[in-house]
Amino acid sequence: MAEKGSFWSSLPGVLTGIAGLATAVVALISLAVSQGWIGEGGGDGADPAGGDAPIRLEVEPSAIEFQPVPTAREETVRVTNDGTGPLQVDEPRITGPDKDQFEADGDDCTSRESLPAGQSCEVVVTFDPPSTPGRSSATLVVSANEEARSVEVPIEATTVLG
Repeated sequence: MAEKGSFWSSLPGVLTGIAGLATAVVALISLAVSQGWIGEGGGDGADPAGGDAPIRLEVEPSAIEFQPVPTAREETVRVTNDGTGPLQVDEPRITGPDKDQFEADGDDCTSRESLPAGQSCEVVVTFDPPSTPGRSSATLVVSANEEARSVEVPIEATTVLG
């Protein structure tokens, strides 16, 4: 038969064990966030091709605004691999209500076998204004590793008569 009070005498040891376990879980979560396995971006994670490198695709600028224009214009978007492993950049595409007025040329990115960690390439976005004045909008979608990670860049343009 157990002694009275044995539960209470073991309680400090149990609480110390629970505190140690909680500390270990927090340390693991901190490591996962710092390595990019979880956290901001939601889509970041292991390379689906089987590698362990987190996928980090960044673009600059994060939005394109073509100032009022009467003729065709170009803007360049820098695509950077901020992860630790190589990326295969997919063909960029334009989506949205006025997608036919914009074109994305990603040859600088897609012509490479892969984009090494820390390296950048460029996507050139061209706006071909319609014959009538007004606002046009679309979205540039840049993705990598067969769309395992994608970034959307809003595009706005204003056409004026020249």
